[in-house]
Amino acid sequence: MVATVLPCVQFFKVIADDFDALGSRCLSMTLLGQEVICLRHPDDVAAFKNGEIWVKPKNWQKLSRWIGDSLVTERDAARHAQAREILAPAFKAQSVKDLVPLFSEVAQQMTDIVEAKQGEEIGA
Repeated sequence: MVATVLPCVQFFKVIADDFDALGSRCLSMTLLGQEVICLRHPDDVAAFKNGEIWVKPKNWQKLSRWIGDSLVTERDAARHAQAREILAPAFKAQSVKDLVPLFSEVAQQMTDIVEAKQGEEIGA
């Protein structure tokens, strides 16, 4: 067997494509020599934990003070899954690729600003 090295983004695309092709929410694979199970949904995690649903610890809500109520701090598994499903299309490779011209334009504007201030004291 010949091992193939894939860039990280391509690797995760292969996994996502496998999920879609199989119509599955669970995949078993060997990753870095370890047998791993990839899950897509909190209900599946609960099934693997003998029906015990993992929730984020209460102290995670302290993060809300700094980052607000968000996907990171959401403790309800169903709401978390719903939010992830809504947000997922924004993080697909093509969606991010479509933003490259905008990222490039903003980076150039920032570069121009920094170059224009070259030699100036910071905070001046």
